[in-house]
Amino acid sequence: MRSHGKSRRPRGAGGGGSGFEVKHRRKLEQLCRQVCRALMYAIPGEMRDPVLQGLSVEEVWPAPDAGRLLVRLRSAGGAEEMGEILERLAMVEPYLRAQVAAAITRKRAPELTFALAFGREVTP
Repeated sequence: MRSHGKSRRPRGAGGGGSGFEVKHRRKLEQLCRQVCRALMYAIPGEMRDPVLQGLSVEEVWPAPDAGRLLVRLRSAGGAEEMGEILERLAMVEPYLRAQVAAAITRKRAPELTFALAFGREVTP
């Protein structure tokens, strides 16, 4: 007679994605939505900088995981302002990260990386 412990497949073994993978993906999507919502309020709403007030948050993606998130922003201005926008975002990134930390329940706030969109083109 075989022991049940040795003949069982480990959890998650098998096809179609495990429950853990589905739950992990769902939690990651939830985190991205929460961060997106927090930044939608913080960037145009609370910033007194006219250059940053012209930005809108489009999407937030894991890059490559929940420890670092890619924030895609759209600028109302032109691509010629890209350097100035990125410089100002770098200056306010600690503030934005603090706003994200206040909006989510995690041990550590994720790092934020920004990508700018002007018209149809996206510039990381």
